[in-house]
Amino acid sequence: MKFNEELNNPKPIEDTEIVNSLSSDLDFQRLLLVADKSKGWVLLFLFVSVISGLIYLRYTVPVYESSTIIQIVSNNAAQQVLSVENPFEKNDIQAEVEFLKSKFLLERALKKLPLEVSYFNKGQFLSYELYKNSPFTVEYEIADSTLYNKPFHFTVINENLLSLTYTKNGTLVEKEFGPEKIELEGGVFKIKINNYATIVDMQNQLKQQEFTFIINTPSAMVDKCISNLNITLINPSAQTIQISFRDNNSTKAKDIAETLANEFKLYDVEKRSQSSRKVLEFIEIQLDLAYNRLKLSETNLQQYKKQNNLSDVDQFASLYLDKLNRFENEIIDLDLQLNVLKEIEAKINSGKNEIEVEALLPILAGTEYETSITTYIAPLKELSLKRQRALQETTAGYEAVKVIDQQIALHRKLLTETITSLRQKLFSKKQELVSKAGNIQNKFLNIPEKELEYARLQRMSSIDEKFFSLLLEKKTEFSISEAGFVPQHIILENAQISAVPISPKKNLVIITFFACGLVISILFVLMRYLFYRTISSIGELEKILNAPLYVLGGIPNYKKEMPVSQLIVNQNPKSLIAESFRNVRSNLQFISSAEGSKIIAITSTISGEGKTFISINIGGIFAFSGKKVIILDMDMRKPKIHVGFGVDNTKGMSSILIKTENYKNCINKSLLENLDFITAGPIPPNPSELILNGNINELLESLKKEYDYVIIDNPPIGLVTDGLSLMQKADYPIYVFRADYSKRMFVKNAEKLYYTNKIKNLCAVINGVNINKSYYGKGYNYGYNSSYTNDYYVDDTQEQSGVFKRFFRKK
Repeated sequence: MKFNEELNNPKPIEDTEIVNSLSSDLDFQRLLLVADKSKGWVLLFLFVSVISGLIYLRYTVPVYESSTIIQIVSNNAAQQVLSVENPFEKNDIQAEVEFLKSKFLLERALKKLPLEVSYFNKGQFLSYELYKNSPFTVEYEIADSTLYNKPFHFTVINENLLSLTYTKNGTLVEKEFGPEKIELEGGVFKIKINNYATIVDMQNQLKQQEFTFIINTPSAMVDKCISNLNITLINPSAQTIQISFRDNNSTKAKDIAETLANEFKLYDVEKRSQSSRKVLEFIEIQLDLAYNRLKLSETNLQQYKKQNNLSDVDQFASLYLDKLNRFENEIIDLDLQLNVLKEIEAKINSGKNEIEVEALLPILAGTEYETSITTYIAPLKELSLKRQRALQETTAGYEAVKVIDQQIALHRKLLTETITSLRQKLFSKKQELVSKAGNIQNKFLNIPEKELEYARLQRMSSIDEKFFSLLLEKKTEFSISEAGFVPQHIILENAQISAVPISPKKNLVIITFFACGLVISILFVLMRYLFYRTISSIGELEKILNAPLYVLGGIPNYKKEMPVSQLIVNQNPKSLIAESFRNVRSNLQFISSAEGSKIIAITSTISGEGKTFISINIGGIFAFSGKKVIILDMDMRKPKIHVGFGVDNTKGMSSILIKTENYKNCINKSLLENLDFITAGPIPPNPSELILNGNINELLESLKKEYDYVIIDNPPIGLVTDGLSLMQKADYPIYVFRADYSKRMFVKNAEKLYYTNKIKNLCAVINGVNINKSYYGKGYNYGYNSSYTNDYYVDDTQEQSGVFKRFFRKK
């Protein structure tokens, strides 16, 4: 038969159908059920997550950060007094930030710290740098550069014996030596033990005897530290910059941040002092020349006066000397400016990339041409500094350097053209003044030749004297300016040794790991929910049933250990489980209230769902009500009734159906007065044929005359079809499901019984329900999970199980 084939090979529900049905209609009761069943796993996930976070904290090297804040201030006291402006003093805050980030400045700072050799103490899992507190020091002479930046491991065997290991060309080299120097291939080392007691303490605490040292090159140290350096522009208006450095050693982080700030201040003073010194060097050269000219002029004047017996020329000189001196003074100023412009032009056209012409500009301070020159000098100097920084990071052929060179060439060209134009203007003005002076001299040609020559010599001496005085004045100004060079950068906040690491942050790590565990737990519960295939409650059973089956009720989960199905309603008649069977009995009577004996046929889909347990106890509950009941074990393939009642199985239903025994001889008495039973008897080779041979009908008719209820314990109909005909004969066919055991697809078998085999009045009972959870569904008319203390209901004694079992057991 087609139906028999379908029952023997039930078609499972596809996973996609389950997921789609569940995702489209969320069942909060089942979700809470799954969450409750998963609480052990959830706690385990959370526990493992927190423990993982603690392990991470334990075996992660902490990172400390130390910061200092500096403010860029242009405050040259000499310039304020003398009103001398230097284009080099104009600050670009972004340029300062970039310079602080440069490897050049970091290398200068690192050279001032004891970082030439790094010392480490190796623990079982982590290594700690012994910065400034190493109990040993290393002296070395290295000829082979491959020994730099390489770890050397050594073990202190005793105070006078050490063992050194390192890798050379892929080969492990190991040597033992004492306090004396040890010669290696490519270098000589001497490890000096400063504090042997400290070494012993470290070895005992970390349970490791190995120390490590690395001889660093400056470039390697810079590359290692540059990524830990952070320069932040805090406030552009206030020109405040924060220097931060991160390291596993808090003292080292503080020292590097502090030293970098101090080195930045020192470098600024050095650069500005260097500029001032170049100006003074130029003035010194001009002073020497001017002094020699002045001395020669004075000598010539005195000799000429003495040789020609001239005593007083003021009478004839006073007529034109004032006006002529004014012209000559102007000519002198023009000559000085022309000399400076010539010097600037010479430096620009020298072909060098370094532009130092700003050192000459202060001599032009106050002239009408100062602004024109400064407009081109300032950006040219900034480009020169930018090129220096770029060369520290790259080479001259790098594209960025080429672009800067092009910009320098353009500004150099513009500056050259400007200087040429200024020189032409100055030269034209000088020619005009020379012409005016010549006109005055021509008016007084009648002055005696000796007196005119004397006047000329006197005028030249005056010019040389004024030029010399002007240079002395400029030298004084720049000497004062150089004395006024103090660090422009103010440290607003000193670097401090941090006691609390910035990473890992304990609270954040614990919260993060806990959140990960929580997310995993939620995903785990959702996945179990989506693929949860068992029936858990009466409400869920009624929800998925597509046939009008009568759900008689649920039988609570029996807490005591019960190795075989047996009669228990007589042990505690007031228990919840006994009352649940009374509820099933009452619901059966509502289905049919007709007079006469009734046949109750009980089956399930597979073994283990509790049909034998239901058969025995529903028979017992009817017997309590005064009805005569007999239970027939028709599961002749796997009989259990005789085990539940504790009798032998030498004769029974198989014997009756083959006519070897009279049914009256096979009836057994139970502990209840009105409850009898017939065991399955010897297992026959053909149970299906025995059931269908017609003798069962005769037996049932005979029993109906003697008993009010005939209860048939059928074989699982999902495995074999032996009990199908008996289900069709029953007045009350009952299909048993077991909570958290029966698959949802088993419902299809019950529906096929109703629709295909036309089994009317088909009922369902769900066995093994956990009544402690209020969300297990409806169907308990009296609320079994309530607490009744007036002796009306008494719950079964619960055996306490361990925490692990209660959390992780299959419910």
